[in-house]
Amino acid sequence: MLSKDDRLEQVARLADLLADRILNAQILGREVRDSDILALLEASLLLSGYGQETPPLVVQGVLRLDAARSDEDAEASDKEERQDIERLAHSLRPQQG
Repeated sequence: MLSKDDRLEQVARLADLLADRILNAQILGREVRDSDILALLEASLLLSGYGQETPPLVVQGVLRLDAARSDEDAEASDKEERQDIERLAHSLRPQQG
């Protein structure tokens, strides 16, 4: 049976491999599965919760995922803002008839 430290080391190693796969997919413009993102985040939280060092590639992966999510949120916000402006412009047009 593996000790707690051995299991945490294994989690760190697997998280590092998963982060590598996610980063490669992002670089190549491939879709990243939600389950992979969730697994990476959970591994990062688990390691942090036990005071273990998170592998640098995992940290980089988490930061890139957060940046990508922020970009998506900004794009969605921009789209909503454009729609609001279009509605306002439409409501301010002179009525014909």
